[in-house]
Amino acid sequence: VNEMSCTGQLMALDGSFSRLSDGRCLVHSHFPTLTATGVWLTSGKWYYEVEVLKPGLAQIGWADAYFAPQDRKGLGCGDDIHSWAFDGHRKMRWNEESNEWGKGWKAGDVIGCAISINAANKKGTCKISYSCNGSWEEPMGVAFTDVPFQ
Repeated sequence: VNEMSCTGQLMALDGSFSRLSDGRCLVHSHFPTLTATGVWLTSGKWYYEVEVLKPGLAQIGWADAYFAPQDRKGLGCGDDIHSWAFDGHRKMRWNEESNEWGKGWKAGDVIGCAISINAANKKGTCKISYSCNGSWEEPMGVAFTDVPFQ
């Protein structure tokens, strides 16, 4: 069971988790995908943080409207062309394929997840960056550039 801290309103797109009264999220299924409720990003700069309470396998990131996770197959954020993720357990960035990137996370680390979307005619490009404990310095920083975003 992986644990992370969550304070916003979350729902599972696929898979299952529970939210405890102290804000922790406990993962119950193989590879669930969680999302914030009532959020649809079309332009601008956005940011969220995840506190790692118990290190383990997780892919944290962003997805477009065509993303379709499959918990039972282990397909989550970053595993298709419609999502982009960072995994500090394996030190990889993901977008359908993986590349070695970033810093390994440990208990207590706060992972920042930022996106800047330039929208034009309902389609745009974005830049995705990650921080660890407030540092955007290498090996963290910009993970994806000129990403098509719909």
